[in-house]
Amino acid sequence: MDSAIVMGSGVAGILAAEVLSRHCGNVTMIERDRLDGSERDRPGVPQHRHVHILWPAGQNILESLFPGAMESLHGLGAPRISFPADARWLSTEGWLPRLPLTKVFTCSRSLLEATLRKRLTKVDVRDNTTVTDLLTDATGRVVGVRTRSGDQTQTMHADLVVDATGRSSKLSQWLAALGHTLPTETVVDAQMGHATQDFRIPQEYTPNFTAVALQHRPPHVRRCAYMFLQENGHWRCTLAGYGADYPPNTNEGFLEYARTLRDPTLHSLLTKATPVGRIAAFRQAANRHHHWEKMRTWPAGLVALGDSACAFNPVYGHGMSVSALCAQALERWLANGAASTAEFQRAAARAASGAWSIATWEDWRCRETTGARPTIKDRILLTYYVRVLTAATMDSTVCADLMNVMSLLKKPRALMRPDVVLRVMRKSRGGCCQVAGEADHPLPEAIHRTRDLPAHRPHEAGD
Repeated sequence: MDSAIVMGSGVAGILAAEVLSRHCGNVTMIERDRLDGSERDRPGVPQHRHVHILWPAGQNILESLFPGAMESLHGLGAPRISFPADARWLSTEGWLPRLPLTKVFTCSRSLLEATLRKRLTKVDVRDNTTVTDLLTDATGRVVGVRTRSGDQTQTMHADLVVDATGRSSKLSQWLAALGHTLPTETVVDAQMGHATQDFRIPQEYTPNFTAVALQHRPPHVRRCAYMFLQENGHWRCTLAGYGADYPPNTNEGFLEYARTLRDPTLHSLLTKATPVGRIAAFRQAANRHHHWEKMRTWPAGLVALGDSACAFNPVYGHGMSVSALCAQALERWLANGAASTAEFQRAAARAASGAWSIATWEDWRCRETTGARPTIKDRILLTYYVRVLTAATMDSTVCADLMNVMSLLKKPRALMRPDVVLRVMRKSRGGCCQVAGEADHPLPEAIHRTRDLPAHRPHEAGD
């Protein structure tokens, strides 16, 4: 393979471009936003202002592609937080024990992207350029793209075109225009929206933790919040609401919304903090799986990865790490000869499968969730997953296994090991397993018999 074009310069695009630069003589990355080398937010990435987590699976792959990058990030002030040890984490089923089970980076996405983009040495980056169409040959193979930059248009050819443009991808329209029959996409939408504000906390009020995670409790409590320390010493707080219970974008409304959360920890901090900058809102948070791996005639010369193939409710923080897993799958595909782009799409779907299970299990618990219905198998797995969450509040071993799955180091099936199941059944007494549309799609009788646990009180958290 002599040349490749990567559409998009976010995390997925950067990692794909770096992988391709090791196998191709000429790699071009095309970005519609202007890139000035700074760490400022980009308008093409509405998620930039919100809380981000880089889980261990993503860290490991980034470090393998850019040796020393994680230490460089830490040197630039990016916090590396021990989870749940450095956090007050109230899960849907109760407080998680403060044990040093895994480590996550909680820096801004802008810092992460700028740091990685500067390490691209064999990639031609063309910013302020929009891809308007795909080029194909007589056989239907994708052989390049058409672009527009200002008043200038250009035709660019390549052996491989990579779509890493995320939720804004135009791939569905382009493929339909080329005569392809698109697979039915799967959408699971919990009607979640969130708002984010940075804060400066006075030194005298600095808490003994560097992260707060106060999750919702479906089906009755829709509101949740996440606040993490950032590289500049500020704290970034994201408030979120399910079932269209959106947080407001005013300072007074933001603080009042925080007051209604399941635990007063975050609200107490915010009353002592000073807001920095403006509030940013985001409401396009549905889980969306395009299922490119199921297309009968996926074109040669084209691959899609990251959110362009499978996007998740961002509140669970898996998007960047799944992009890294897709880049790892791309590396393996190229190393094995890159014989079939359809084969890569199947690998990309497998890379996203663990995060997809977690996100949809969580979102199906909300009554207002629309879109695809959970199957009987999904409902059984969801009920067990809630039991895992319950057991994790009481059993450090189960909590460690759960963190490995949340970190994407292991697939959810790791929670099905006999020893884990035994611990879960001993510790849990069931949980809230109601899913959207339960009245229309009744659960098996054995699932209905599970009981909901009483809500955990704030003083039960171990500091």
